[in-house]
Amino acid sequence: MFEELLRELERLGQEKSISIPIKPDADGYIDKECPNEECKYQFKVHGEDWSNIFKDEAVFCPLCGHSAVAENFTPPEQINEAAEYALKHIEDRISRAMHEDAEQFNRSQPKYKFLKLSMHVKGDKPQLVMFPISSSEELRLKIQCKVCKSRYAVIGCGYFCPSCGHNSIERLFHTSLQKIRAKIKNIDIIRAAIAKENPDEAEITYRSLIESALTDCVVAFQRYSEHNYKNLPNAIPTIPMNVFQRVDDGSALWKAAIGEGYEDWLTDAEFFELKLLFQKRHLLSHTEGIVDERYVKNTGDNKYNIGQRIIINVSDVERALELIGKITERFAGRA
Repeated sequence: MFEELLRELERLGQEKSISIPIKPDADGYIDKECPNEECKYQFKVHGEDWSNIFKDEAVFCPLCGHSAVAENFTPPEQINEAAEYALKHIEDRISRAMHEDAEQFNRSQPKYKFLKLSMHVKGDKPQLVMFPISSSEELRLKIQCKVCKSRYAVIGCGYFCPSCGHNSIERLFHTSLQKIRAKIKNIDIIRAAIAKENPDEAEITYRSLIESALTDCVVAFQRYSEHNYKNLPNAIPTIPMNVFQRVDDGSALWKAAIGEGYEDWLTDAEFFELKLLFQKRHLLSHTEGIVDERYVKNTGDNKYNIGQRIIINVSDVERALELIGKITERFAGRA
């Protein structure tokens, strides 16, 4: 009587898994999430590359670089939706089998004058159409790895290729500058929001963000300069620590290696501005911003007396970004 139901249950018992497709977004990308509990960064990878380039044994988080097997990067929302979908799919297959058994039973019954037997199953017969799980909306920042050519999309920052784990120092540098620009662009909004609750904390936060932005400029420049310099054919094998945070010393290294330095890429006024900004950052890092004799000697800045504290404004950060940009543009093709 229940032959089709028994056959369907046997088929379900033999199946090890149920494949549920995932529908890419409008640009062909599918959702992923870092399994690192401290990260949980959400990103996307191109569906074709996920099948053709990515390896099951190792995928990397674009933000923190955490590595795990590919299946661990499935977002919890997809897992929950897939579980519900799989259960509904099994229920539909059982229901369909029962409908077919009922139809077969009703067709095979002999016709008696005073007796009629029939079997009915509640609900319509399922169609067993496998609808894919939808992806979230597409992300604007799309990246293609220079090493493995895989495509991925991120929100805000992406330091590592999720396919091969490659960390591009060039992308890291430009992402760092992007973060600095975003910080100073929104700094007035941040100050106004905090000022509603605590004006004193708003001003402290405002000043701290500006000063940290200048420090971030110098650190990003140091890392990017060091990477590019080391790839030069005539680079010295061992360079002093943090040498590119010292404008004169960093320029001298480039001059010795390629015959050109910062003085050749900037005007005299710009070169002096760069030295002044880097020296101010040095004060922030080593003297809490208090002017000392070394600062006055190295810069000739007569706006401050020894013992005063320097003032950093948004315009200083913007100028540092501009001058750093002019220098790093000259790095291209040198290595």
